Amino acid sequence: MSDPAPSQLTDQPSTAESRRLIDRRLELIAVIIMSLTAICTAWTGFQASKWSGVMSIRFSEANATRTESVRMSDLAGAQRSIDIDLGLNWVRATAQNDDALAEFLSDRFPDHLRVAVDAWVAMAPLDNPDAPSTPFEMSEYVLVEYLEAAELRERADEFALAARSANQQADDYVMLTILFALVIFFAALSTKLEHPRNRRVLLVLSVVFLTVGVGGLSTFRVEI
Repeated sequence: MSDPAPSQLTDQPSTAESRRLIDRRLELIAVIIMSLTAICTAWTGFQASKWSGVMSIRFSEANATRTESVRMSDLAGAQRSIDIDLGLNWVRATAQNDDALAEFLSDRFPDHLRVAVDAWVAMAPLDNPDAPSTPFEMSEYVLVEYLEAAELRERADEFALAARSANQQADDYVMLTILFALVIFFAALSTKLEHPRNRRVLLVLSVVFLTVGVGGLSTFRVEI
């Protein structure tokens, strides 16, 4: 048997060394990809936690504000009952020409009721068919508690909407966490394959998923 040619002896170590160099480079790329992905994963986890906290706070604020709205509405209802009682008794006393009682009741009108009654009387309801039946139907009759209750309801709806938005934002960050997990999976798997071509395919997939994830991450709102 003839001895290998000198060129063959030279080519074999060169090929092995080139293979080892390629392996090291692919492993380095995989490590870099996994390191960057780990940072992105930590950030998405942090943001998902922060937005979940925002959601809880906004829902709590919505519940508290809605409770206050109900309380103000109840106060308005109680005040309206008092106003109706005062108004009806005043009308009855006026109709019976009991001036002393009518004046006594009138002096106890709250400001909002006095304004409505004066406007109603000015419309001559006994002779004017277009006049409202009672002063409580006048636009001048305004209960501040009702207005505050309505404002609080609107604010509670805004808090609830913000809570749902924060919940969606937290879910979006969780979805990115799953995407980044796929990046780490493909990059780690690439280090276990022997054929360079297969390793490159997995690394390319890792880079693609990482790019998509970082692109999505750049569009999300940040909570600190």
